Amino acid sequence: MGTATADGRPHAAHPGEESLFPARHRARTFSRAGTAGRWGRIAAIQNDLHNQIHEDRVGFYGFFESIDDQAVANALWDAAAAWLRTRGGGGGFDTMRGPMSPSVNDECGLLVDGFDTPPTLMMPHNPPYYVALHERYGFVKAKDLLAYEGSGDGPPSGWCGSRSAWPSAPGLRCGA
Repeated sequence: MGTATADGRPHAAHPGEESLFPARHRARTFSRAGTAGRWGRIAAIQNDLHNQIHEDRVGFYGFFESIDDQAVANALWDAAAAWLRTRGGGGGFDTMRGPMSPSVNDECGLLVDGFDTPPTLMMPHNPPYYVALHERYGFVKAKDLLAYEGSGDGPPSGWCGSRSAWPSAPGLRCGA
């Protein structure tokens, strides 16, 4: 069962509803068929709690996967953006931010460096071509998200800064 875009292109997006959040949050999933049956997928995410706290109109996208095909990626982002513009009241969301899968409390961000490192729990490990797909669509960095590699014997040297800034917690060691 396929759908068509407004300009009549068949099989452009296959929407579905999913419950990724508590009742006050919503998401809509889309997939896109590309060349030779290869594909992509995305979720458009409405996080009402974020917008209440930050007093903005930001919609999110996450669970993004795409082949290295700008047309496929663009169709996914276009579908997510179109859905987000209809949500959130007051004219819909005016900003789309991501990837957040499904929120900042879960896997979020885009790996832009360190592709030679192994994947890490709760951190994105996308292919390098995702960076170019995002940039060509017009996305710009909102903030840097950092991951640290360590031995497990405590925080990396120099990472802790002022000990007084860190809460007291069993097993937390900062500095020498």
